[in-house]
Amino acid sequence: MGVARVVADYATITKENGLMAGAFIAISVAINALAVASISCRTLLPLGTMGYGAMTAWQMKRKEWKQSYRVEEDKMKKKLTKEIEKKHARNFGMKSCIVLDWFENGIRRLILNIRGSHFAQYLGIPLEHPLAGFGYEEIPLECHGGLTFGEEGDGKNYPKGFYWYGWDYAHSGDYSYYGKKTAEKFPQRNDEKDWTLKEVVDDGNFAFYNFEELIKLAEKISGKKKGRR
Repeated sequence: MGVARVVADYATITKENGLMAGAFIAISVAINALAVASISCRTLLPLGTMGYGAMTAWQMKRKEWKQSYRVEEDKMKKKLTKEIEKKHARNFGMKSCIVLDWFENGIRRLILNIRGSHFAQYLGIPLEHPLAGFGYEEIPLECHGGLTFGEEGDGKNYPKGFYWYGWDYAHSGDYSYYGKKTAEKFPQRNDEKDWTLKEVVDDGNFAFYNFEELIKLAEKISGKKKGRR
């Protein structure tokens, strides 16, 4: 519409007052149109920064994490494929140890062997993330038996730099192994689930996807609070 107006004014004034006058008016109208467009762009820009069409600060940070962890993620996936053949926690010894450790979509996943008795699974996020630092009872995450752990990494079984939320596979109905003598005295009952590593990984996928949604919600809430300051 602005272009048509410029052309019309240019044609009229050129006919009546000569070429120079028409050119002057055309340039003036074009400058005014650009000024209006510039104001409109500045007015609409905040909508993009609020998450409509643009990435939030936390989304960008999560993208950076994904990129920085990509090499490690590939290594972990190879390990995951190789180690998946070993079945139960007791196959990894009677001392607590990390069985699997890998990154997925910027989230760190961890599976521990707890003293050869049972597995436990954890989801880790960087300490500076808005979802980090809560008690496990405050996080509404649906997982096997419910969350039983929420702590900062100690650098031993729980890598540092991350806040970990986790759950175990030693609830009612789960089989726990406490050594050969105990197993002989108290053998596995038919109503007990003797979890394999693959089953634990598969079971954790559902909780992982729900955890991703909680992360996104925490990021949105954090962004809104910063926007109000």
